[in-house]
Amino acid sequence: MSSPRRKKYARLLRWYPQRWRAEHGRFMLDTLDEYASDQGIMRPSMAEAWSIRSHGMGERASYRWAVVFAALSLVAFLGAAVILLSNTLLVPEVGVVRTLLAVLVGPLTLAVAAIVILHRRGTLSAPAALCAAMGTVPTFTFTALAAMSVALGFEEADAGTARTWFASAGLLLILLTWCTQDSGHALVTGSGFVDFSGFFLIKAC
Repeated sequence: MSSPRRKKYARLLRWYPQRWRAEHGRFMLDTLDEYASDQGIMRPSMAEAWSIRSHGMGERASYRWAVVFAALSLVAFLGAAVILLSNTLLVPEVGVVRTLLAVLVGPLTLAVAAIVILHRRGTLSAPAALCAAMGTVPTFTFTALAAMSVALGFEEADAGTARTWFASAGLLLILLTWCTQDSGHALVTGSGFVDFSGFFLIKAC
């Protein structure tokens, strides 16, 4: 009968793809359970659980993932370019869509594709790759919000209207962008991963 500890390890190993579990799962589970038994460990620690999850995601992140995310990035950038070159940019809502495509969706999916490739090539470990991928989400989200805030500020200045709270929050959002970017760099120091969020913010403005 399986112990509660063994069941917890078995649940953690589900982060690995099924093909990997079929080949290595039983051996890995026995090794983890035996080591925990020898050390008197009753349950996986947070660090151990994080390591298993990140390496499981690393096994799932194949070059096919990189191709899919790169294709999504290309579609997003092409969509933003079409909007920029068409008359639809005169519609305010379309401008927001263009910013989201050019500053959030395009760069985010491109960054994830690059992270997957760096991981598959051995440049990034699985935990570092997962940290980098998770860090790109708030970084590019704040970048997009900052770009929209700055653009709205210019529009309100041209119209001579009072500045709204969102237009006034541009500097704060830019600072949050750089803070999240620096935090992500700290997590993957020496990995060779480069964050281009500042570049996309400048281009959007």
